[in-house]
Amino acid sequence: MASLDVIAAIDITATAAVVVGTIAAVYPGPLPARLRIIGAFALWFALVVLTSGFDLLDPVKGFGVPALGFAFLIPMVVIAFAATGTAERWQRVLAIPMAALILTHVLRVLGVEFLMLWSAGRLTAPFAPSAGWGDIITGVAAVPVAWAVWRQAAGWRALAIIWNLFGAADLIAAVAFGIASAPGSPLLMFPSPSEPIMTMLPWVLIPAYLVPIWLLTHALMLVELARHASPAGLRAQRL
Repeated sequence: MASLDVIAAIDITATAAVVVGTIAAVYPGPLPARLRIIGAFALWFALVVLTSGFDLLDPVKGFGVPALGFAFLIPMVVIAFAATGTAERWQRVLAIPMAALILTHVLRVLGVEFLMLWSAGRLTAPFAPSAGWGDIITGVAAVPVAWAVWRQAAGWRALAIIWNLFGAADLIAAVAFGIASAPGSPLLMFPSPSEPIMTMLPWVLIPAYLVPIWLLTHALMLVELARHASPAGLRAQRL
């Protein structure tokens, strides 16, 4: 299954480029701000690669799951602080077109690779089937949901809320199951742990890079949907 690792290295890198490129392209700010977004995300990507390359996330040679937890949480906190750093920047972040953010999740159909790893015995249940099928469903549903949001079709807000809650729950469940089934995890719950591939390249880029980005987009969209549903938001829509 070494060929799957090579394919994953290509498609995970391409997915990261498409997701970040889309966010930067639709960000309603000047070109220098968009370039800074790309630069910051590229630096994050490089740090994950270097951290994994030096075996810092390896469960035997490095710090394993706890280190991966920090790699997952710290960038999310930094991005949240950066996005809300000024009122002007936060308003621009909130103005990112929701349909474009939803479409970045189409690439989650590549969760089929989790099912392939499960079939090969390299990942175990419940992590692999939960993460795989959850991502596939979220990715397939992203297309009609994005269309409904873009066209503001009847019921688009409720549809977007349901889709976002499902997509976010899928990511959170995948993280939880991954921690509970990872070799060397202090919270190991399942008797047959998976191979430590999720702390190794290229797979580590999923929990340490793509999952935080997608989880943050879910949070952003839910905030925006809540603003639309508030009395102030409804008044703004009427004006």
